[in-house]
Amino acid sequence: MATNYNFLKSLIPKRSKLAHKGDAGRIALIGGNSQMHGALMIASLGALRTGAGLISSYFLDEKGILSLNAQAPEIMSASYNSDLVTQNKLLTMNAIVIGPGFGRDNSSFENFQKIILGLSSTKTSIVIDADGLYHLKNFRDEFLRNNLSNVILTPHVGEAALLLNCSVSDIQKDPINSANKISQLYNATCVLKSAFTIIANQKLNKTFIVSTGSEGMASGGMGDLLSGIIGSFCAQKNDAFLSAILGVCIHGQAGIESAKQDGAIGMAATDLLPYVRKLRNSMF
Repeated sequence: MATNYNFLKSLIPKRSKLAHKGDAGRIALIGGNSQMHGALMIASLGALRTGAGLISSYFLDEKGILSLNAQAPEIMSASYNSDLVTQNKLLTMNAIVIGPGFGRDNSSFENFQKIILGLSSTKTSIVIDADGLYHLKNFRDEFLRNNLSNVILTPHVGEAALLLNCSVSDIQKDPINSANKISQLYNATCVLKSAFTIIANQKLNKTFIVSTGSEGMASGGMGDLLSGIIGSFCAQKNDAFLSAILGVCIHGQAGIESAKQDGAIGMAATDLLPYVRKLRNSMF
């Protein structure tokens, strides 16, 4: 089924005027390894501007903490390896985003294993992006045994090829079937990002194609922003599949609005943030 931002406006419930920050959802984002702090920062800002109430950003490299504090003091930031970050703490979250700036070294893989194993059988929504997908490929059997029911994977075509152990051209030849295969193999909703985005969930037997977006979005950080937006919708207690659709549509529409205002070329992921906020509010 094809869909776009306008189609989805009526699907989000209004927030009560009596709501408090806990009602608006708790989300943790984990990543930001050495020299990749920006990825976690962008994802965290996406979660903030999409309306999550309580946001915790956990850096694998603690040097990123001060940068995020300076840019968005509203977001709680800490080292992933600090005493503040316990598995019980993660289990209190409505959503967890794993992967922006995560890194691919052995230490990162060990952290990925620790996080996933600690979330066994949880109903918490989990978004896995970027380097998290690289680790997932090498941890698939254990991941599936963990019985996680609300997982969203957000690969671009290169990461999809990695997950399916095939070539990028194979993905490009049949992206719809590729998204469905990933969904089935990993028991998850798959968001396959390309010129158009395919959102597939084999368990639900549903596949959506979203063509919203701008050519200016072919720049670094856009995927990190999307993961934070999708995670934010999950945190606000929408189901994983709907959150994926909403996130893709609002992300793409924000790119269109940014291009209208300033042009497509030279667009940065953070340029979309004001439009994300406006679009999120127009859903009411």
